[in-house]
Amino acid sequence: MPEVELANLADFPGARGAGEAHHALGLSSLTCMSGNRIIRAMNGPIVRAIALVAALVGTCLVQIAVSGPSGATSPTCQPVTYPNLHCYSLVQWHASTTFSGLANYLDAECMSGIPSPAGPNFISYENWISQFTANAWTETGLIAGGGLTAGKMFYFWGEQTPTIPLALYYSNSTANFSVAHYSQIAYDATNHVWIPETGPLIGNGDSSQNYPADFLQTGVEVTEDTAVVHGYSTTLKYHASSGWGSGWSGAMGWHQPSTPTNWGYAHWTSVHYDAELGSASSC
Repeated sequence: MPEVELANLADFPGARGAGEAHHALGLSSLTCMSGNRIIRAMNGPIVRAIALVAALVGTCLVQIAVSGPSGATSPTCQPVTYPNLHCYSLVQWHASTTFSGLANYLDAECMSGIPSPAGPNFISYENWISQFTANAWTETGLIAGGGLTAGKMFYFWGEQTPTIPLALYYSNSTANFSVAHYSQIAYDATNHVWIPETGPLIGNGDSSQNYPADFLQTGVEVTEDTAVVHGYSTTLKYHASSGWGSGWSGAMGWHQPSTPTNWGYAHWTSVHYDAELGSASSC
């Protein structure tokens, strides 16, 4: 697939904003957070893709019912150590084609239920782009908890490459709830890096990251069974060899189960273009 210059990718009017100051919270600067988030190296895109359990039938969305493992005695939605898993409520597209970008709007209506916002637990509403066969990805979106200011939501981006452990970067300013924030991950063919952005925060990935991608995801990730999160991913777009395309035509709903039952769901509000995602509890 031909590489595409970054300048050709943002076809949403006014999509790209001015960059904001941000800082890295990697393994050396925040051992607790990055040590916990690195769990996704074992519970990452490969595992999530292999474990697909829901599909679209015709043009109807499958409502996902979530339940814990049979005989489970403790919540599975934890950040501690493998095999304790983060929880997800997503729509995702693993295609035979390859991608050089994704774009949409992220609208987090609410994020709550993290007992200790200053600790490692977090809630995020975000996008991911990765290779199906590689344990490496780039992500960007909205996040609360995880050592950030309690009760506030921030913009963030992060990546794990084949040679660099997961590192996360945050905006200094907060993001508003119930607002559609433009979000994009696009490949910069000049510098050979992925450029993630959400709202005013624009990142700059490392050249060791894999390219191209064949796996797109959007939705929720949490580390607490008590989390309540609800939002929308709208105007889903992708970039491939033929340019920008509208709608993730092969996308399916998917969840990482937890207890109690009915934690997560995925619901198309406009088939393949707009999705509603989050916990079963409303805001």
